[in-house]
Amino acid sequence: MEGGGWCQNVAQCLLRKNSKYGSSAKMENQVFFSGMLSNEQKFNPEFYNWNRVFVRYCDGGSFTGDVEAIDPGTGLHYRGARIFKAIMEELLAQGMNKSENGSVRNLPPSCTSKLKPSLVRNILVPRGTDPKGAWNSCGANIKTCTPDQLKVLQGFRLNFLKALEGLGPSSTRGYYINSCFAHCQTQKQASWFGPNSPRLFNKTIAEAVGDWVLERNQFRQIDCPYPCDKTCG
Repeated sequence: MEGGGWCQNVAQCLLRKNSKYGSSAKMENQVFFSGMLSNEQKFNPEFYNWNRVFVRYCDGGSFTGDVEAIDPGTGLHYRGARIFKAIMEELLAQGMNKSENGSVRNLPPSCTSKLKPSLVRNILVPRGTDPKGAWNSCGANIKTCTPDQLKVLQGFRLNFLKALEGLGPSSTRGYYINSCFAHCQTQKQASWFGPNSPRLFNKTIAEAVGDWVLERNQFRQIDCPYPCDKTCG
């Protein structure tokens, strides 16, 4: 699934409306696949010959909107959840429900049956909440963050780990939690699988995901807090 952040208000959503993040008419006809989507074995050794689907992102709300009426003043729909549901239903009808591997087999029925998208917040400090730009430098380069800002970031990590612990035991769950503070690591070749890719217990993300999906090993590892991991680059 493609990333692209959120529009925080009507004005921002209107701007997105005339871009590839708001209209399929503005999207490029072809997208280069790399990382987990690559069809070259040397770059993607476990999944290069799998069926791959890249779900484009155009609703500005992480596929969560489900508004009945179109805004008459702007023409905005806010129906991302319906888009996601339609895509999943189409893929299931095309045979994804019969796949021997992949998300349908590895995700719990509570997820695939309801077809609800996961909400991943990737904007720590939206512009509207930081009018003085105190987080601009830290947001662009984590090495410039102040001690107080790093404390906030580590707080997100601790809350995430606490939530993970609260899920309880599972015989099928796997996780690869590094401390690289990088976005979209599975889509980028440099972080997915390569000589300088991040490693956790000497495994790249590609190797760990391959072990989990193909049931060779239920990889469950958590990195030490930033900045201890020297493989992040």
